[in-house]
Amino acid sequence: LDLNMEEVKVTRLFPFELLDMSINKKVWVIMRQAQEFVGSLRGFDDSLNILLDDAEDIEFNPDGSRKAPIKLGSILLQGTNIVMVVPQSCPDDESDDQDANPAETA
Repeated sequence: LDLNMEEVKVTRLFPFELLDMSINKKVWVIMRQAQEFVGSLRGFDDSLNILLDDAEDIEFNPDGSRKAPIKLGSILLQGTNIVMVVPQSCPDDESDDQDANPAETA
């Protein structure tokens, strides 16, 4: 990766701003106890409780390969159990049809 530091644009966003920009977009949510979910971010609150639509439970085999996702529909994730939220991403996502990173479009 060859980056010219003069061409790199840095945008600072607060976490809730980034989540707000991710409404109705795909997010990857990593939970405690090694649980991971992917879905469309429908909403969140100040406690970081997150509502996902078209959610899928992502599981991995012991060798690190990804199992077939389990479709869950709409789910509510408790904020106290969320470790990280990655906008517009999912594990092992190699598709190039993703929208631009919200932090780069602000």
